[in-house]
Amino acid sequence: MANSAVKLIPTNPHYTGNLVQGRSKTDANDKIFLQKKGYKKRLKNKQDEWIVIPDAHPAIFSREAFQEVQGKISKKGEKIFRGRGKKALFARLAYCADCGAGFYQPSVR
Repeated sequence: MANSAVKLIPTNPHYTGNLVQGRSKTDANDKIFLQKKGYKKRLKNKQDEWIVIPDAHPAIFSREAFQEVQGKISKKGEKIFRGRGKKALFARLAYCADCGAGFYQPSVR
């Protein structure tokens, strides 16, 4: 799935007014990847290896807003999908002999 600009902008520190370089490098050792794809594989650098020049240009949004978005994105990644509602009593246990459909327990409201 390709990333959209809506998702890329709040994750790129460049939009806070900083000039950020060295976020990735090429892997010159992976010759098979180069032969198959036609370009070198890119490897992400650790954040402490980035070259950052603060206030190099006008910011589109503040550093505080950027940090808040980063916190929300990381918190969203921690959530674990636990299914939808309550598990049906006969889920994956009982099937109709005629049509093969699974039995379910309708929710009571």
